[in-house]
Amino acid sequence: MTIGRKVERLSGFVGLVESGALVLVVYLGLYCRAVRQDWMGLDDYTLLLNNRHLGDGLASFLWGLKDLNFGRRWTPMLWTVANFAGDPTVLHFHLLVLVLGAVFSVLVLLCYREVLSNGWALFASLVFVCSPMRLEVFAWEMGFVYVTVGIWLCLAFLLRARPWGCCYCCMMALCTYPAAAGAVLVAIWIHRRSLAGWVLAAFLVVIACFQLMVRREIGFVPWHPRFDLVAMVPLHYALSVFVPFATIPVFPAVWYWPLLLGAAVIGVAWAAKPGVLGVWFVLLSPVFLAAITESFWFGARYALVTDLAVYAYLVRVVAGDSGRCRSFLSGCVLLCFVWLNLSDGSYANGIWGIGMAAVREARLVGAPVNPLFFRELRLVMIVREAHVRAGLVRETGKKKP
Repeated sequence: MTIGRKVERLSGFVGLVESGALVLVVYLGLYCRAVRQDWMGLDDYTLLLNNRHLGDGLASFLWGLKDLNFGRRWTPMLWTVANFAGDPTVLHFHLLVLVLGAVFSVLVLLCYREVLSNGWALFASLVFVCSPMRLEVFAWEMGFVYVTVGIWLCLAFLLRARPWGCCYCCMMALCTYPAAAGAVLVAIWIHRRSLAGWVLAAFLVVIACFQLMVRREIGFVPWHPRFDLVAMVPLHYALSVFVPFATIPVFPAVWYWPLLLGAAVIGVAWAAKPGVLGVWFVLLSPVFLAAITESFWFGARYALVTDLAVYAYLVRVVAGDSGRCRSFLSGCVLLCFVWLNLSDGSYANGIWGIGMAAVREARLVGAPVNPLFFRELRLVMIVREAHVRAGLVRETGKKKP
């Protein structure tokens, strides 16, 4: 009996509770180690550790509903979730990410069970959770932002038969982070014959215009539209589906030759399933906008939504063929993802660790590294250490008077 048939046979015996428990065990086994890690020293240092608005109970929740300046955009759901961490310590935020990630992992399983048989849904969920691309989300204190977006979008998918419930979840995802915009466009198309769909479309237009206005006036990234990076966005993300190498928040926005492999993947997809490729481009649309307005075009965290859809489709294709070779390769992919995940120690070493990982990943694919990168990285570390020595921040992250 082939492995594929064994999986299909297993689907009749694997219940939701057993599948969910296995996904949780694997998830906790991979990411519990992040609880012991210190602040990364990137956005978490600016938005969480040095955020004097967090940790004040009701006042913090009210601040989060109206903040525009500190977060550089209007994201009330983001700050609402952040305030559930209590005092902004690194341990609290790691625990917050760990709990939200567990909820998200189970919701991913539920979504996959809607489109795949039980056994293959379990396999797809494990591939998604074990992918080294999830390290940036589950092992970073800022990961709660993207996990919250994923939770709301999973709920929207599960409520897709109820237009108002689905669109409400999409609105909450948009109020968390703009990365949800691509999935919201898909929801608008699905519910285009419903009033809820039109309300969601109007909300998307209004919040997009408002966010761009805020970003342009008080954003921390200067407004400098450019279009030369747009072509690299789909090539990089198509490559990262099959070669998940760039697993850290820093990666050089430059051309490197393996992007041609990404182009080949897109070409094959266009020839075989142009509709599926079109949906993928729509899901990726927020990254295109980021590349144009901020010259920032890649982060493994931005692949969260697209990978959620791509893995479901790829596993469905594999599940449609019970060949021994495809099933065997699927198992090898899962084991490879687990090994890559466990062997990645970049997040355990703070900003210097991810800096070195960026250099290794860039050299791996032949991307040039700016020599000034090391000097800037060292400068960030020096400033951070100076702040700690000077006692400018307490353990809770509140500035001393």
